[in-house]
Amino acid sequence: MNRTRKFKLSLITVLITFGIGISAWIFFNFYFHQAPKLIIPKDNYDEMISKEINTITDAIRLIPLREKNLSKKDIEIRVWHFPPFTATEGVILQKNEEIWRAYHIKAERNLDSNDSDKNKYKKVKIIQLIGRPLSGWETFTEKIFNEGILKIKDAIEQKCELAMLDGSSFVVEINTNKVYRVYKQYDRTSSDCPETQKMRKVADIIEREFKNKNLKDCKTGGWLSC
Repeated sequence: MNRTRKFKLSLITVLITFGIGISAWIFFNFYFHQAPKLIIPKDNYDEMISKEINTITDAIRLIPLREKNLSKKDIEIRVWHFPPFTATEGVILQKNEEIWRAYHIKAERNLDSNDSDKNKYKKVKIIQLIGRPLSGWETFTEKIFNEGILKIKDAIEQKCELAMLDGSSFVVEINTNKVYRVYKQYDRTSSDCPETQKMRKVADIIEREFKNKNLKDCKTGGWLSC
């Protein structure tokens, strides 16, 4: 009788332990593989922006940020600068397990192709920016956060579109706390739009902190290329 009871208790314990293990596996698998919530501006340029960025990230085998699963403690920010004629540049600011890293992307245009051509960029390269920003990671991140890099509003949503078709623009992608957000702002040193002014300040801070930091092939007209 005692043996039967012990067997039943052991079986129940095994089943409970197994059930807890399965539940934990399902929870953690769902949590860590959960796609981020997407916050996309309500306009018709998102598809064009995504295609442009994906062309660059595909060339260097970089996972699109909107598809990247980060823990809630981590954050990744990608700031893209799209000039009308010179190379497209991107800066990746990445915090993983409390450690910050920065990368610079440069995509040189193929002048013989048009905007819809898959060969729009003849050369794309990514390098890690060695060391810390000029003022250190803590001060640098505090500066760009205070200027609102995580909260700047989209230009079209704020009715701050640029009248010129050949103007430079910034696109900022953010993935943090299981939420992906993207916005676009125009590159203007003078503007009546507060959000555009904030973006320009953020870009200036990034430029001052990282300009010339182990970047080679310096050419004029770039954002961080010189």
